Amino acid sequence: MAVPSRSAYYRDVIEGAQAAAQAVGARLTLGVSAYGDDLPQVERMLVSGVDGLLLTPLPQTLQSAAGAAWIRELSVPVVIVERRPEPAAGLDHLDCVASDHVRGTMQALRHLVDLGHGRIGLLACPTPTAPWIVRGFDIAAEILPIASGAPRITKHAFGDVEAVDDFLDAMAATGTTAVVAHPDDQAALLVQRARMRGWAVPDDLAVVAYDDELASLAEIPLSAVAPTRHAMGRIAVTRLVKCLREGSSHVVQESLLLPRLIVRASTAK
Repeated sequence: MAVPSRSAYYRDVIEGAQAAAQAVGARLTLGVSAYGDDLPQVERMLVSGVDGLLLTPLPQTLQSAAGAAWIRELSVPVVIVERRPEPAAGLDHLDCVASDHVRGTMQALRHLVDLGHGRIGLLACPTPTAPWIVRGFDIAAEILPIASGAPRITKHAFGDVEAVDDFLDAMAATGTTAVVAHPDDQAALLVQRARMRGWAVPDDLAVVAYDDELASLAEIPLSAVAPTRHAMGRIAVTRLVKCLREGSSHVVQESLLLPRLIVRASTAK
């Protein structure tokens, strides 16, 4: 299993995969790229004699012709985990297990609309998840009563206080009363900076975090969209074992897992 990080997010995926592997008598080995080059980790695993691979490639690997070709040419069965390759990547022969972040985002937006918020902002760091959250916002804008003009910041650095303060200024200027923030630490920073201005949460500002790694531990517990990470790891192992057993008769499947919305104090009055 090759993942980009040992963060709480991927730790849950790993634990789900480990439990599923143990249940079928398989041994799971782990490689972590630390958001560096995928290739050395995977090559070491192949040399060690693994029978199959659970792979979470870097976005740039999937988006480059050379990276996609490298994945296509791997010598063992592969399941792509928490990534959704574009059709142009030519990886349609591989199983894929990933979160449906578009629908997860729409759950958050429906929740906020149901609470009476008509102008909802987006504060997100540049992660592999962020483009799917943006897509969810775009779709929701067409089908939900959400006003235009709310601020969207999707490329600021983690922990950038100035960007968060600018975002709050834009919220005040546009009458925006609710936010989806990604990841959790950015949501917590947003709440902290808003309260320093005297804003009450959730009365003046409602916040839904996206990831639910740390949301429950915030000073004001954050409502959050929680990808089903443990299940993702379990299902990925199940698909890989099925592929190994069935060989050429295996039917390839893309499994999109719907995240859960967990309501906490940052939106509940």
